[in-house]
Amino acid sequence: MSKLTYKIATASIAVMTIASLSAPAFAQVSTSDLQAQIAALQAQLTQLQGGSSASSYTFTKNLTVGAKGEDVKQLQSILIAGGYLKIAAPTSFFGPATKAAVIAWQKAVGISPTSGFVGALSRAKLNGSSVVTPGVPATDSYLKVEVVPSLGGTIPSSSLYNKVLNLKLTAGKDAVVVTGITATRGGYIANTRINGVSAWDEAGKRYGNIVTSLTSDGKVTVNFGSDPMTVPAGTTKNLSVAINLDSTATSASVNFGLMSASDIKVSGTAPVQGTFPMIGGTYSVVDGSASLGDVRVSNDTVSGMSTSSAQTSSVDGNVDIGDTQREVFKLKLTQNNSKEAVYVKNVTLYVGGNIVESTDIKNWKLYSQEGTVLATAERSIDRNVTFNLATPYMIDKGLSRTLPVKADIVDGSGRYFQVFVQNDYDLVVTGATTGSSVLLTDSSGGSLTQSDTQDNTSGYFKMKQGGLTVSKSPSSPSGSIAPSATNVVLGSFDVKSSGEQLELRKMAIRVVRSAAAPVLTGSITVKDATTGETYYSVSADTTGLQSTTTPSSWSSSDQMTLSSYIPLSSNQTRTLQVLGSVSSAATSGTYKVHIGDFYAKRFSTNDYQDVATGVTSANQLSLQDVTLTVTKNASFANTNRAAGATNVKVAEFNLQGSSADDIQVNTISLNITTSTNFQNVKVMDGTTQLGNTVGTPSATGNSFTVNLVVAKSATKLISVYADIVSSATGNSVVSIAASGVSGYGKDSGKALSSTPVSATPGQTIAIGTPSVTIASSDNSALTSKVLIAGTTGVSLGDIKFSATNEDLVLRKITLNLTSASTSLWSQDAVNGNFVSVKLYDGSTELGSSSVVSGVALITIPEAKWVTLPQGSDKILTVKADLSANTAISSQSVFRATVTSSSTTNLEISSASLGIMDTGVTISSAATNYYKVQAVAPTIAAGSGFSANTVGAADSEIGRVTVGKQGDRNVILTGLTLRVQMTGAHASSSITTFTLKDGDSGATVATTSQTLSGPSGSTSTVFTFASTTITTTKTYKLFADTSNIRTGVASTDHPNVLVDFVMPATGYSSSDTADLWTDANVTYGYDIYNPTLTTYSGLKNMNKNSDNADTIRLGTNTY
Repeated sequence: MSKLTYKIATASIAVMTIASLSAPAFAQVSTSDLQAQIAALQAQLTQLQGGSSASSYTFTKNLTVGAKGEDVKQLQSILIAGGYLKIAAPTSFFGPATKAAVIAWQKAVGISPTSGFVGALSRAKLNGSSVVTPGVPATDSYLKVEVVPSLGGTIPSSSLYNKVLNLKLTAGKDAVVVTGITATRGGYIANTRINGVSAWDEAGKRYGNIVTSLTSDGKVTVNFGSDPMTVPAGTTKNLSVAINLDSTATSASVNFGLMSASDIKVSGTAPVQGTFPMIGGTYSVVDGSASLGDVRVSNDTVSGMSTSSAQTSSVDGNVDIGDTQREVFKLKLTQNNSKEAVYVKNVTLYVGGNIVESTDIKNWKLYSQEGTVLATAERSIDRNVTFNLATPYMIDKGLSRTLPVKADIVDGSGRYFQVFVQNDYDLVVTGATTGSSVLLTDSSGGSLTQSDTQDNTSGYFKMKQGGLTVSKSPSSPSGSIAPSATNVVLGSFDVKSSGEQLELRKMAIRVVRSAAAPVLTGSITVKDATTGETYYSVSADTTGLQSTTTPSSWSSSDQMTLSSYIPLSSNQTRTLQVLGSVSSAATSGTYKVHIGDFYAKRFSTNDYQDVATGVTSANQLSLQDVTLTVTKNASFANTNRAAGATNVKVAEFNLQGSSADDIQVNTISLNITTSTNFQNVKVMDGTTQLGNTVGTPSATGNSFTVNLVVAKSATKLISVYADIVSSATGNSVVSIAASGVSGYGKDSGKALSSTPVSATPGQTIAIGTPSVTIASSDNSALTSKVLIAGTTGVSLGDIKFSATNEDLVLRKITLNLTSASTSLWSQDAVNGNFVSVKLYDGSTELGSSSVVSGVALITIPEAKWVTLPQGSDKILTVKADLSANTAISSQSVFRATVTSSSTTNLEISSASLGIMDTGVTISSAATNYYKVQAVAPTIAAGSGFSANTVGAADSEIGRVTVGKQGDRNVILTGLTLRVQMTGAHASSSITTFTLKDGDSGATVATTSQTLSGPSGSTSTVFTFASTTITTTKTYKLFADTSNIRTGVASTDHPNVLVDFVMPATGYSSSDTADLWTDANVTYGYDIYNPTLTTYSGLKNMNKNSDNADTIRLGTNTY
């Protein structure tokens, strides 16, 4: 034993001895009490010196703030015993207080640094100080009681469950059942300051109720009632006595002990052994108001019912027996001050009402606000359901948390219950810093009573008594029923139990038929739609079972006892089917099934009752014959087929069933005109072949044995495929022969008759040879324009392929990239414009090629071969990647064409002919013309222009910005702008147009043109010194508008409009200089190709992306 521990123990005995001589009368401590305490401390001192009960725990983990579990608990026990940690008992949570205690211990035992972290050095010290005492085999029955030595500590007022006496109970060779404990108080404290005493084991389980007062001689007995503690043979369990202190106990001392062996109550004859009296540590009581957390308790509303409703027998319940995890209570806890976070460790709730605890409510669960399960309890005991949280739930300072409580409703029809917190000590909520369990208050901070969480308006739950709901099932048949139908479903019904488990034993059934409908034959049967189990079967001619009158209610004679009872657990739904058979002689009429008036056993209520006594009706079913309508499928039109084609569609038909029955089709017979055109004829249902293949068809009698089901009221599409012989000519038509379809109703067995009544022809198939036409395709988005060097993926044009008689496949194509004028640009020069030319199908690239001698030969990989569908157009797009400005033939004009149908240049394959060397027509298959340049100007309205409203000698009337496309600079030398005047007078005029630099304001060019009269227009041409544009350049147009309002009435307002007019087209065959339409701009550029080449006097440009004909540069109203 350490010297420090020995000194503390010795000092405690001295203090107690002095106290025995000087304690005042009001302390209520007798001399015998003090002598007993001194004796207990002497016994503890003996134990500390002897060491027979030293700890044998081995520490293996690093521990720091936030750690939890057994390691922390054992560490705290050592710190408490050494006086370093001032809490009543271990909390198993490493918080700030534990860290401070570790630092103090590390200082005392010489560990450096003193960080509060339990690492290798600290673990070695802790483990090295432990002494393992071997156990002694038990040979007798006994219960040995030992006090766990404690030097006491400090406990705060208004705290709960402060463990002041910790005992070890060891059983001998037999298990011992402990039924209660009597503890005696010592210390300087009034009995009335202790308002709760309880008993707990090491797992946090409480035994017995909390005793709220002590006897006048300071004793308290806790009886464990129906749930005693069992100490198994040869093992040791811990039992602790904990006390609750009221708020006025702010300065006192207290301890508890056992005065004799009889203070431990056991069942049986096993003797209680130990050294008595034995007393726990003495604890100082301090004012807790400055450090304890403030936890307030309330409840949130749940969807229950009122007290009066629950207790009134005529009011139906609000929960069903069989409901699982029904929310029955919401516990709200609020940490109402900023002193410490708190941990919820144990929750005990009172279950009021008249339920039977052992059977009615099971599987209780306490949930966090986040939805995780915090603790469970199988059932309530002595009206209390207790949740022990394996991991305490933290509520931080100033926060509220709502903890839902849910349970399974197992039994108790007609009984009711309510959940609430009964006492202020029923929750163990411990401060994270102090380690003390806090006294709970109501939402206002006052004393917590059961009324604070009792919701008598909507907090009651009442178990429903068993009931039954019957409804027509969504699966109940409707429409028609066929003659000869056998054991066909006449109606389907959903039966659902509520409140409790039921067993249906009787029911009423009636089949109502119209006067024209014959009586059902055979049996009427009730079956389970899911399992097929038969619950009832009776002859259809049973009296009262069929009628021509619809029932409005049932009589007792209508109930029929089921041959097999129908079991329904609470809230279970079963679908019942009523089946019957229709006479083969039936031709017309209706049937409708009605059920109800069930008689059931109710398992929880334990009685028998008529339930669902009303009438529930199925859909009315009409008698209709079994027919199949055969028609040609209009969506497959008359078409052409190529001689030699294989496995092509030559006819398509609709087979539409009547609503009475599903139809099983057995055979289909076909007629074929000019049958010699076809061979290998087969009938298909989608991709599935029906029956056999007729290799060599004849004009009639081509019969196919099939297995095809046409559902009632449904249409089945069947197709006829064949090979076209190579010598085929003319037209052929496939028909379904008169009475060519045989089959029967699947339920009724009724055979089809005369289906179809007369032959039903399909499509006319014209036999020909495959062909294709290749032409240009109009695409308004692709216009003749200037292309900029280095551009990739530029679209040149679309090519249209139109195939006839057969689907064809494009495998190779040759495109010619030709100069618009070889006298202006040689073909060799134009070849240099292209890096590659590509062919696209939509967004998919099919292939590409370089241009050699004006030719791009594009071979398409087999995986991308393009189908050219018969009877429709296929559009493919030609695109190009252009060379850089150092490689192009600048200013050259070209287009792409398809000119050769030779199989060397064009491969189009036909299934019937192979690679086509005939039947290919090329018709104007050419793209637009395009001009290639290194750069081109762009025009836009200049930003920042403000319209003028007052005439002046030098007034800005418009603003233009010149930009560029391409990576070379534009050398601008001229602009032509259009100026218009409207709404003026004959005397009005504007004159002297000046173009100024938008940045510097310097004059670039001036023209002395005059625009006069009521309205007019002029194209103002500005020619100026070369201006290099690297990105954009803005110019401002000024004019003398001082006479704009001359002669104009005051109510009129003339306008001056400034525009840039875009070129109308790109390619122009009449412009022999460069085959391109001039724009209202003059510019040049230079490139290295391979030496420096300068181009000037150019007037080529594109419209903007909006394709507008003009760009408004200024609008002025005066």
